[in-house]
Amino acid sequence: MAETSTPPAAAGTDISHAELAAENEQLRTTIRLNAAHRQITGELARAGARSPELLFDAAKGDLQFAADGTLTNAAAIVARLEDAFPEQFAVEPPIGPIDGGAGRAAVPA
Repeated sequence: MAETSTPPAAAGTDISHAELAAENEQLRTTIRLNAAHRQITGELARAGARSPELLFDAAKGDLQFAADGTLTNAAAIVARLEDAFPEQFAVEPPIGPIDGGAGRAAVPA
């Protein structure tokens, strides 16, 4: 098996292989978090959440990813948030007309 070595930095640059690898990993993490953000906020919106963005911020620390970068516990996070913050998922009754129904009844003769 051939031994791999770190290639020298390109002429005119001071970027090392280790720095590029770290930047690459940081970009992968950012992409993974953005995808998780879209998935979780979408599922929260479908569940009727009033503030999906705020709820996502509350759940960021609970995100678990598979080796391929996909989120593995989205359903569990949504269920936990529904249990922890039921007021964020409350269904409000429809509001009646602003005139309170004035003018709808027959005027007494």
